[in-house]
Amino acid sequence: MLLSGVSYFSFHEFPLNSVIFRYDRWISLLSLVYFFGLMVFSFGSIRRYCFVTPLVILTVPNAVNSYFPAIYLGPLTDMTNATFPFVTHIDVFLIYGLANLTLSKTDSLTWHYERIDVFVVAMTAFYLLAVFATFFISGDITRYLNNAFHIRYLALFYLLHRVFITRPNREIFLKGIIIAMPIVLIESSVTSLLNGYSFYGSFSSGNFANNVLGHLLAFVTILLIFARNREYSSTFFSDLVVFSVFIGMLLTGVRGAYLSFVLCLLCTYVLTRLSFRNVVIFFAIFVAIILFTISRFIDIDYWDDFIYAITYIFQNGFDAYAIKIDPTTTSIFTRVTLWIATTKMYFDNLSFGVGFAEWNMIKAEYGVPFQMLLDPHNDYLFYLVSYGSVLGLGFLWFIYLKPIIYFIKKSSNSFVVNPYYYALFGFCFSGLTNANTSKHQVFALVLMIAFFAAFREKEQLTT
Repeated sequence: MLLSGVSYFSFHEFPLNSVIFRYDRWISLLSLVYFFGLMVFSFGSIRRYCFVTPLVILTVPNAVNSYFPAIYLGPLTDMTNATFPFVTHIDVFLIYGLANLTLSKTDSLTWHYERIDVFVVAMTAFYLLAVFATFFISGDITRYLNNAFHIRYLALFYLLHRVFITRPNREIFLKGIIIAMPIVLIESSVTSLLNGYSFYGSFSSGNFANNVLGHLLAFVTILLIFARNREYSSTFFSDLVVFSVFIGMLLTGVRGAYLSFVLCLLCTYVLTRLSFRNVVIFFAIFVAIILFTISRFIDIDYWDDFIYAITYIFQNGFDAYAIKIDPTTTSIFTRVTLWIATTKMYFDNLSFGVGFAEWNMIKAEYGVPFQMLLDPHNDYLFYLVSYGSVLGLGFLWFIYLKPIIYFIKKSSNSFVVNPYYYALFGFCFSGLTNANTSKHQVFALVLMIAFFAAFREKEQLTT
């Protein structure tokens, strides 16, 4: 954060293109008051801090970050744009948590993980090497540093891992998610209503928009289903929240979220032979498949456009420069265009990547014909192009590959259930069609669940 802040003053676009208060000032002020209220509530108590953490991640509006200097993520000539600050409210809250940990000394919080130690130190050290290498190569590190919240959150949460390592604290964190999700759904309903969006197919959140919201709700639904009566005690209210989150996912109309949800549960049911074949899972699978089939597979126009898109891409030899966007463009057409360009961008920057804040600035050079703010629409490519081969593979291993390996290893054991790995396994499918963790709130939640999975796995190995 210090490097990011200092780099602003040497940045050739600062302060001419810096942005403060991109959001409405009253919304920013109310967001700040809400954020401070949560911080005050969590002060001096580790359990209250654990409870409030998901509320800070999921429910505090991005408008609170208007108080930090930010730069545009895309060219000023683009029709749509956004800003991102060098520090976020989640950074502030995690640092604040370190003070909470210091004030609430507990002898039981002394468990350390050697492999996590090595992983986090190696990732942080290599990123610092990448920063200095980028500076010597290009002379400009502001955009490389500006969106590096992945590294910051990784390091900060590692410093806090002693707080969340115990099962009671993980349980209170999950209860915080259960309280946070109704707030997210209410906010999404208000946002959709005020913007005139359809409540089916365009259900959107101010923080997460539509696509990411769908994938987030699918992830949380799977997490709460598998963690039920394993990591938290279920109640009528918690079950009602799970069902509401599931309905919210369906309302988004995001096909990738439907698919990740259904594939995760079907793979779990067919391959692992787990004993908990309860009505909730069967009902969820049945409804998801029916809605997905009715809304998409019977849509002839959708499939005509899909076939046209694939045919056109093959005819142009997968050349992003040759692909032109017209009214018959489908979402898969757009995504393949972005994937081709991102892959080329990655191979031109294998070692250290370009940094996500730079991706939008140079996307046109790689044949992306959209003058608007975008992302690679694939989490796997997102990490590789943003951070290069070493750091990118490090993130992919921790968030995606470990759950897949765990799923394969434990597929024959119906008595071992790590609910966090199962939630991350479902998220592996989501990452194929959307760069969900390019949203810093989503990454913060997913990162915490990845750490929880490691903690739970260690517990199972020692019992």
